[in-house]
Amino acid sequence: MSNKNNSSDFWNSPTLKGIAGVMGTLLVVVIIIMVAAKVMFVSDGSSENKKTGRITSTEPKSVVTTTTAKTTKKTVKKTSREYNTYDGSQVDTDEYTTQRVISAVYLHPEPNSSSENLCVIPVGAVCKVYANENGWLYLDYDGQKGYAYYTFFEA
Repeated sequence: MSNKNNSSDFWNSPTLKGIAGVMGTLLVVVIIIMVAAKVMFVSDGSSENKKTGRITSTEPKSVVTTTTAKTTKKTVKKTSREYNTYDGSQVDTDEYTTQRVISAVYLHPEPNSSSENLCVIPVGAVCKVYANENGWLYLDYDGQKGYAYYTFFEA
């Protein structure tokens, strides 16, 4: 009879209840972490086929200043240039600078990091840079146009 009594005491012991409580808590924490990771890091696939690349700037403009004895008058004159189009936008391909990549960087179709990655521009590559939109360089790398963040480049 004492053997039955010891078996019953083991299953009702505070040590076993404590271990069960810790295991249950760990299980809940793991489930919460998995759900949070799925929400934050797993794509739903809705943006996979989204390819856009819009330039928000319009035609280049030059400023002509006329000075007289009494007043200074500024007028804005539109200039005409040859444009290549990229996804419906106008880009001045006559005016560009060249910059070298100092750390590998993704090329995006839009000026933000949440848009898809078109390719990776490797270290040392030289790109034609057409415009800077709030820190995002609109550039041409190996015939492919898109945006990359300016901190990865040097003149």
